[in-house]
Amino acid sequence: MSNSHDWTRRRFLKTAAAGALGTSLLGRMRRAEATVEAAEVADIFEGSRGVTLTFNMQHGPFPCRGSSYRDNRTFVFVPHHFRLPASDRVDTVVHFHGHNTTAEEAMERHELREQFYDSCQNGILVMPQGPDNAEDSSGGNLDREDGFLDF
Repeated sequence: MSNSHDWTRRRFLKTAAAGALGTSLLGRMRRAEATVEAAEVADIFEGSRGVTLTFNMQHGPFPCRGSSYRDNRTFVFVPHHFRLPASDRVDTVVHFHGHNTTAEEAMERHELREQFYDSCQNGILVMPQGPDNAEDSSGGNLDREDGFLDF
């Protein structure tokens, strides 16, 4: 691992952990106040292919008014080969898990991190927690106007 590689990854992880994940993923947010406390880092796992951050998202799909789902976690996988482009714009793939599972179970069972790493894409993989172990396709807050932008 070279020093420039470490610096680039450290720079990205620091930016994400500071709550600017939405800004990095989607350019400039329309609501500047959302960048202040948008995410809290709950866990960091470094595996052989990259780093998986677990965020508790203030503007994630859940909890959502009118819904019983409360899990606000979002998993973000940053592959070891990731390099922050000069534009500071990050190519992002968002995976929504299916019915009767969780984001974490889908990440493991379908080897999403491994597949993303093996694709050699210079981007990150984002896996928000949707309805937990339910036959429900609700996007929660993401279904609201500007919900994905806030996320």
